[in-house]
Amino acid sequence: DGSVDYLITIGLNIQDNVEAQDKVEAQKTEFESIFKLSRDGIVILDEQFNILEFNHAFEEMSTYSREELLTLSYLEMSSNQELTEQALNQVLAQGVLDNFEISCLTRHGEQLYLSISASLMPDGKRLLVTTKDLTLQKNNEETLKRAITIAEKADKAKSIFLANMSQEILTP
Repeated sequence: DGSVDYLITIGLNIQDNVEAQDKVEAQKTEFESIFKLSRDGIVILDEQFNILEFNHAFEEMSTYSREELLTLSYLEMSSNQELTEQALNQVLAQGVLDNFEISCLTRHGEQLYLSISASLMPDGKRLLVTTKDLTLQKNNEETLKRAITIAEKADKAKSIFLANMSQEILTP
């Protein structure tokens, strides 16, 4: 007879899913912005300390191109590979490393002093390393040490000169 006896409809409210997805997307965008805009270098390493990803600040510090960095191990950049490897192995074992100072060579062979902090990422297979460039501070400290040494030598020479002059004035 062509009449419908029953009509079954299923309705889903996907509003909650859409809102959750929008929230996740907003968080993703925020974290990507933090990664890109940070003035400190941020690097993600694998368990063998190969560079997987990094931000623009790290690329500028190192003076290597993106393509070059993606072929390097973090250890290859270090002036003391053994010490750096020990520090990064500490992250794998203990999960964290705070304010460890290392020196590296830039692509152009210039000395770069860094303070690094690192954390083991939740997957337990990657390290998140933040780097702060201390090169200017270290160079200023060296300049100050040299200036102090020069001033101390000048002061000693002045004292010897005055002692000699005193002696000559007092000696008839």
